[in-house]
Amino acid sequence: MTEWREFRPEQKLLNSNFDGYRLTLEPLAQYSLKFDNNIHVQKDIELGNDLYSYNSIKGFKSLNQLYINSWKPNNNDLYYFDQMHSIQQVDLTSNQSFSHLQQPTIVYQLSNTTLYGSMIFISDSLVFVCDGRSKLSVLNTNNPKWKLLHDEDFDEYLTSPIRLIHAVSCEGYLHAIIGFIQAECQLLWATFSIGSSSEIKLIRRRILNGKKWPDFVAIESNGQSVYVAAEGLYTFKYDSLIE
Repeated sequence: MTEWREFRPEQKLLNSNFDGYRLTLEPLAQYSLKFDNNIHVQKDIELGNDLYSYNSIKGFKSLNQLYINSWKPNNNDLYYFDQMHSIQQVDLTSNQSFSHLQQPTIVYQLSNTTLYGSMIFISDSLVFVCDGRSKLSVLNTNNPKWKLLHDEDFDEYLTSPIRLIHAVSCEGYLHAIIGFIQAECQLLWATFSIGSSSEIKLIRRRILNGKKWPDFVAIESNGQSVYVAAEGLYTFKYDSLIE
């Protein structure tokens, strides 16, 4: 069942002693590292005239290029996709000068059909990787070279480009939300099970429809619900366990 709720600020929760943020004209510290000539961060998605709309620009033209694995304590590794569709790792060890960092190393190579790579770490050793076209992969990150555990192609269910928006892992299940646009904005909620021998299997697909691209989407940590903040209502259109 879909519930629509409106959130309003409560004055009693505000700190009356908060004096506001103090502005300064001092410049922020900036650090730069020159990579090899053949290493370039992937380009933005190029939208055709038929996709150059408010929803498409909001959904696909403001993607984050840098990733960290927040599940690992004291983690100093930074990840990004390059223009050859490789996932590059950069060591940002704090006791090194930013001008003497090691060159990036490749931890995983996506296929040459990749449109735009994105990823979300769901544990200290698992990551969802999306190729921006139709494929979602689960990788093990324990080794210097990441290992592919599962590939799922959603080509018959969605229209590219697609975007991996959120993902979680809980109690033997993996959940991922993929955003895409057809006649309306749509969210594909995919659920995978992890078997006794660690095999991963897609067990459920749900699709939500909305008029506007969402500002925020998150799956609850227990995998039982999804939170959507958007300008308009989102409703469930399809559930593979029902139809």
